[in-house]
Parts: sequence; structure tokens; C-alpha cells
Amino acid sequence: MDELLDHHVRDLEMTAPDSIDGREPKLANDKFSNTSWAANLKDGERENYLEATFAGPTRLVYVFITGLSSEPPPSREEQRPSKVLISVRHEGARKETTYQDIFPVVEVVNDGKRHGFYVGADNVRDVKLTIMEPSSPAAKTVSIAGVQFSGR
Repeated sequence: MDELLDHHVRDLEMTAPDSIDGREPKLANDKFSNTSWAANLKDGERENYLEATFAGPTRLVYVFITGLSSEPPPSREEQRPSKVLISVRHEGARKETTYQDIFPVVEVVNDGKRHGFYVGADNVRDVKLTIMEPSSPAAKTVSIAGVQFSGR
């Protein structure tokens, strides 16, 4: 089991439709807890997301998410996601092809720790993490400090 959890998929590109204050998507995957990706929350479901594209097809086992950055403390208007939808697109699918929502929405605990979610999907090329709900209805921005992927 430890072998699976330590086999992080490193060759990937992180993108998002939005970022603020120079906090680009790649900061969610830089392996530091004091940096984060941040974006303005948009009205409408499934408009707030991070997307990871792997260098090649991957047998994806786990997705790890760390909610808030360790520093500086975020403002009240910036919140972590409390619910995230993990979707995948398989190798060979056209870029225009929609993602497969084959996993339930996961709840990200608000404790600043890394939490793992079992995916278990073969031949994955892209993963989309859609922010379904921030941790507060008063949130105007959302941030994710860390995203890691474990494969086999």
C-alpha cells in the first residue's frame, strides 16, 4: 500500500480558467504548503476548476487534496473547497470530449492536512477537479494549496 501512496505522478501540466494575484494553477502542484492556486468564484455550477494533464496515459489510483495554504492566513472572503467533483478523461478521447463523472463528489475536510481520495481509473490522460461548493457561502474566492496524484 505504501508503494501506491508514494508513487506520485509528477509530469503534468496544471491549468484553470481563472487565477488571481499571481497564484497560478501550477502552485497547487508545487509540493509546498505555503503556496496555493486561487481564483474568483464564478456563478454557475462547474465553472471553478483545476485541470491536470499527464505526460502520458496514467493508471490513477489516488487524488490528494490539501485545502488551505499554511501561510499567509487567508481572508474571510477566500475559502477552501468543501466539495470537489473528480472527473477523468481517458487517453485517446478528443479534447472536446466531456469528462466522465464516474466518482461521487468528495468532501474536503477543513484541517489543513492532505486528504486522499481513491479513484482507481486506468488510461487517464486528464483529471478535472471541479469546486462544487466552497467552505462558506460568503466566499468570493477559492484556493487549493496542494494537489497530488498517485498512480501505478
